[in-house]
Amino acid sequence: PASRLNLPYRGSVDVGVGVLAGFSLAYFITPMDQAVMQQMSGTATIPGSLKESARTLFKSPLQYTKSPQFFYVGGTYMGTYIAKNLTDTACLATNQSKEASAFYKFWLVFAANGGLSIFWKDPGLAKLFGKSAVAMPKSVYAAWAARDVIHMLGAAVAPDYCEQKFGWTKDQWRAAQLSFPLMVQTITTPFHLLGLDLYNNPSSTFNERLGRVRSNWVPSAGVRMLRMFAPWSLGLLICRDLRDFLLAENEPDGK
Repeated sequence: PASRLNLPYRGSVDVGVGVLAGFSLAYFITPMDQAVMQQMSGTATIPGSLKESARTLFKSPLQYTKSPQFFYVGGTYMGTYIAKNLTDTACLATNQSKEASAFYKFWLVFAANGGLSIFWKDPGLAKLFGKSAVAMPKSVYAAWAARDVIHMLGAAVAPDYCEQKFGWTKDQWRAAQLSFPLMVQTITTPFHLLGLDLYNNPSSTFNERLGRVRSNWVPSAGVRMLRMFAPWSLGLLICRDLRDFLLAENEPDGK
């Protein structure tokens, strides 16, 4: 029951788990983001970029941790997980319905992840690894906003909503949380590539742009599935299971 929740303790667990998960998973996510950015800008191939990142990571892990790309990615996912955890707690504490919980979860997590990704992480990475020195066009933000709306519905909202709506077991929820973020990449990847192409090739025609997006769709979708498995499949699963474990003794009836 909401009246039995220890909100200060839950809040500290929500923040602590979010920071730990975001920092840890950034070691896997950052090379993937960098590889797609460099592939679309033409500065490196995906295998070449991943190989160089792995070399730097294993040779100088502390140097890699201090890199701007790690800072962008780690900061974004720390903020995302904290927002997701705190939203779960707020919805539970105020006895929200499953529909209301899905609504708040979508908008609050989208505001955190979308805001950090669209206006901070992705522009920062594009400037680090792109070939264009121009200011970020508004069309790029529009493409990435569409990407994140679709992604958030499929990866962060749908598994929890389906669990509540259809009375799924914990194992069924786990299967959905592991698979939904991957499946939605087939839809979101073209929007991601379109944004990168709009930035790197601002004077291209529509057909030229469409051709590059189409040719990079399959390899980039594969990389993005691998890349999304860490933060959205494993990350959200670990966040929930770790939160449940830490809250079990303090709140026997809490989730």
